[in-house]
Amino acid sequence: MIRLLIVDDEPLVQAGVKSMLDWTSYGIEICGVCSNGEEALRIIERSHPEIVITDIWMPVMDGLRLLKVCRDRYGELPVFLMLTGHEDFGCAREAIHYGIEEYILKQELTARSLEHFINNALLKVKNLQQTRDDSLLEKETPDRFYFSLLYGLLDQPRQSRLQKEQLAPDFQYDCYICGYGGIDPGNAMRNPENPPMNLYRSVLAMCQELCSRYVPCRTFFLNRNNFALMIGLKRGQTDTWKMLLTDMFHHVRETLRNYFNVSLILSVGPTCQVLPAVSHSFSFARAGLYPLNADRPLIFTGPEETSENPMTFDFGRFRAPLQQLLENSRLSLFLDTVRRMQEYCRACGRELCPRDGFYMALDLTLFVFHLLFVLRPDTEEFLTSVYQGRKYTYLSVFLMQSSEEVMNSLNLLLEKMEESKKFDEKELRQNVVTQVQKYMQEHCTQKLSLSETASAFGLSPNYLSTLFTKNCGYSFTEYRNHIKIEEAKKLLDSGSMKIYEIAEHLGFENAFYFSKVFKKTEGISPREYLHRNVSDGTV
Repeated sequence: MIRLLIVDDEPLVQAGVKSMLDWTSYGIEICGVCSNGEEALRIIERSHPEIVITDIWMPVMDGLRLLKVCRDRYGELPVFLMLTGHEDFGCAREAIHYGIEEYILKQELTARSLEHFINNALLKVKNLQQTRDDSLLEKETPDRFYFSLLYGLLDQPRQSRLQKEQLAPDFQYDCYICGYGGIDPGNAMRNPENPPMNLYRSVLAMCQELCSRYVPCRTFFLNRNNFALMIGLKRGQTDTWKMLLTDMFHHVRETLRNYFNVSLILSVGPTCQVLPAVSHSFSFARAGLYPLNADRPLIFTGPEETSENPMTFDFGRFRAPLQQLLENSRLSLFLDTVRRMQEYCRACGRELCPRDGFYMALDLTLFVFHLLFVLRPDTEEFLTSVYQGRKYTYLSVFLMQSSEEVMNSLNLLLEKMEESKKFDEKELRQNVVTQVQKYMQEHCTQKLSLSETASAFGLSPNYLSTLFTKNCGYSFTEYRNHIKIEEAKKLLDSGSMKIYEIAEHLGFENAFYFSKVFKKTEGISPREYLHRNVSDGTV
């Protein structure tokens, strides 16, 4: 059910709005009725309504102030419908600036008009929720480039530069910082009203939205409880960035506590000058996160703090096999690589204090979880089944007390992978092809050369070409031409662009080459396709 809050200081208006429609028939429940903005805020923090109908002029806190506070704290939801007893263009202009859905005169409000306004509001709620879910589903399927970037697996300057230009052209700043954040497990997973994954999605969406108001940033899925935060800073922010991020953190943390009753923790690494060096910042951020708790929710880490921060695993030592694994995710290679990493972790642990040995083992285990999320879209389901029966399933590693306990947990995962048919190597290869095809569909207006697409996934051009031929029955070039021509047909059918404009829009060198590819694929030229559709009455 969608939750609705009614806010007006006139009892007759409250009763009228409440009884004007059969709210349940619209899938709406009224979660509260109150007479000023201050009371409304308390209900919003407690009940999280998706729609608010509020008067503008009220005592204590008026509707405009309520709207501003909600936009600052919660973003685009809840959707607001504003009521007023008289036309005030100044108020209307200000309300529209803050994104109200409707501005309604009370004397013109009828059951029919209210139905119209509510249907529009429901559509807005649905679109906002869908957009949020879609963006988070993308984050829950981490791409190989950002995975390699975070863990320092990019060793070719040319490849790094190409991937930066191709995948992050709008994320280039004077310096960069990585953060490692999470929901404090004590709060997040003891709330029976919010399943952990749904809670995580909501928290991550709000973090992205609120943090972006302070600094350019991107959030990346790590597991059901943790995320990476990559921040870009401009030259004027480099001297005051700690103060800026402290203000940002406390605002976001307070909002999450009020809205979801969870506690956010965040470890922030040192600054770095170039994007490929964010792995250095991310390593320090990981080290700082593990000792954090609700009483110490924020920490800034760096080389000067090494005496306090625990050790993290050095994934760069295994760069070659991990790069090979990202390119060719064979089960045998996965098991061999992870077991070699376990041996190295145990050897280091013998030279470290118990605390550092434990955190290194935990760092390795969480990395393996993240690697699985990169390689397979169904990892959440698989990990949950592996650790079924344990409190919090695979996140139970956060509750462990020793490195040996963590390593035994990782051993269980490897054993289950050996037993599972889900890790059939043919299926794994097909999964890579599916991810590449999705990427090509989303970027069909780019040139999509074999080398650039392969680089986007950390693959060699020869391997990607072979993957397509063996797993699809057609070549990379044939698939690229197919999706481009399908998009061209849609544009031709719409009549919105000329042939040469479509060729340029879809990344073809010129209109002649576009026509040649179109004819080879469809058997007729673009002009003949247009004429045929005109004669058929399609266009």
